[in-house]
Amino acid sequence: RRIAWAGDGRKGSLRLEFGAGALAGGTLVVHADDGRVKVELRAPPGTDAAAWRDRIAARLEEKRIRVDEIVVE
Repeated sequence: RRIAWAGDGRKGSLRLEFGAGALAGGTLVVHADDGRVKVELRAPPGTDAAAWRDRIAARLEEKRIRVDEIVVE
């Protein structure tokens, strides 16, 4: 539904609002700061948060992106 991002050469943030699909109504925020990455997912009610956390972790691991923290609420 909406997307916003900002950053420079060392840090940046992305915020994505889902308008359709399994995460409709949820938001995803990704912060990167000098190679350190934090992912926050605010899932809509009734969503299996643990499954989404595992899915995000697996996808980032496949891409060899080191993530300091994944928070799913």
